[in-house]
Amino acid sequence: EKSRIDSPHSSAPYASFFLRTIQLLTSTTLTPPPSLYTQTRALPAAHAVLLDNMEDYEGLLDYYQQALRVQEKVLGKTHPSTMGTVMNMAITYMDGLKDFEKAEEMYRQALDGYEKSLGADHKDTELCARNLAVLFQAVGGRQADLQEVLDAYPHIKDRSDWNELG
Repeated sequence: EKSRIDSPHSSAPYASFFLRTIQLLTSTTLTPPPSLYTQTRALPAAHAVLLDNMEDYEGLLDYYQQALRVQEKVLGKTHPSTMGTVMNMAITYMDGLKDFEKAEEMYRQALDGYEKSLGADHKDTELCARNLAVLFQAVGGRQADLQEVLDAYPHIKDRSDWNELG
């Protein structure tokens, strides 16, 4: 089943506004206040839902890339919201494009950022580690990598849905 980003907003009225905001933020040397990102953070989710529903995975990745540039500039490279976008990119590579190598790279980047910003025991860090483990299960032949993740995060196997994934 494909991953979904929930948003209470329809993306149509927001998409062009948000794209313009991204263009403005990335074309200036000024660092916008975090409140601007906070006020508009539903916009990337709304547009992402539209692109995901259309199964436009290349467009979705392009959009995430633009949002990532803004988040890194406004919030920082290891902020949890920034890492959420990186993880969404990994999900898109894995589930949408079946590019498991790129998905692994993005999951590892997100996991590293989550560990730095939230710690290893945070639910977002654990979710990212679980997704990386699921990736290793899906591609097969990665038992050593899977075991490395499970050794670092043994509690992810305790989730009720773990056995359904294998």
